[in-house]
Amino acid sequence: VNALGVDEQYEILNVLEFTSDRKRMSVVVRTPGGTVRLFCKGADSVVYERLAANQPFADSTLRHLEEFAREGLRTLCLAVAEVSEERYQLWNAQYQQAANAINDRAARLEAVAEQLEQNMLLLGATAIEDKLQAGVPEAVAALGSAGVHLWVLTGDRQETAINIGYSCRLLNAQMTLMVTPEGGGGGAAQRRGQGAASERESVEEFIRTRLEQLHEHTGRENEALALVIGGRALAEALATEELAAKFLELARTCKSVICCRVSPLQKSEVVQLVKNNVAGAVTLAIGDGAND
Repeated sequence: VNALGVDEQYEILNVLEFTSDRKRMSVVVRTPGGTVRLFCKGADSVVYERLAANQPFADSTLRHLEEFAREGLRTLCLAVAEVSEERYQLWNAQYQQAANAINDRAARLEAVAEQLEQNMLLLGATAIEDKLQAGVPEAVAALGSAGVHLWVLTGDRQETAINIGYSCRLLNAQMTLMVTPEGGGGGAAQRRGQGAASERESVEEFIRTRLEQLHEHTGRENEALALVIGGRALAEALATEELAAKFLELARTCKSVICCRVSPLQKSEVVQLVKNNVAGAVTLAIGDGAND
């Protein structure tokens, strides 16, 4: 690689592949100086949870991520970790064993990768524009006008998903936006001490309150509503049949629904929720990539 005008050669030792569950990819390299380093790129929600303490760029990078997301840009975080030679040799023996496993190979590789992807130093973030194809906003608006309810299930950050929702005319200024209380990036690390029960209670309270408001204002049937729910909140909303039924009731009152920061498995769970619980529903799920 060319680093600030100087050609340097790095030896790639291991590649820890991206998966939809891991939401990150790493490479282990030997530097020109002979040391071993791990470079990682991935979603901010998973990278921030694996950083060492006292990060010099954490707060400023979070601000940048929020700015990028408001512009509808797709973001990734970059981090690095120094690995001692002794630690690497021990780890690599486990990695090779997992790579050659016949049973549960993917799970074992993921567990081994997790051991090395810890205590990293945040380097910064990248942001790219993912342009809509010509005609997408018009097509989405036409479907909505025809009475089709449109749900977008995406792995993007909440801010990015909302911004893209407006740009493709899934959302508009006349809609009332209902957004579940779920932070991004650094909030994930801060929430590690929060129990699953309290998260579920928060999601249940959000859904119950919104349904009560809709039932109290019976004249709002024609009001255009949109729901935005994050992956953590969605996991809690689908955790029990009773709560899933309430979530579906709320979502069905909305013209548009955006589920952000969700995994491919969660996407399929949402589609199945509608197919199995809405009588006579005709669903069309469209994916733009291998994960979908």
